[in-house]
Amino acid sequence: MVALTEKERQVLDLIGSLPPERRRLLLHELAKDSDAAWRRNTALAETQLRNLATGRGLTWDEMDDEQRQDFVCGLLREGD
Repeated sequence: MVALTEKERQVLDLIGSLPPERRRLLLHELAKDSDAAWRRNTALAETQLRNLATGRGLTWDEMDDEQRQDFVCGLLREGD
């Protein structure tokens, strides 16, 4: 497990001192940032997978979920 830095402990202490409704608001704001980053990363990954599929003569949009999973598993095996 990774140890927290002194600054991170200070932030946690400060957050812990807030009333529950303010902590919820803060967590909600942090979650929005994470969600936006997740969406950006997912879109980038899908574009890259689409390009890799095209390079191998496949059409990502015509593949069903199982075919896409098999394709990704094949890519992961190649990386071993």
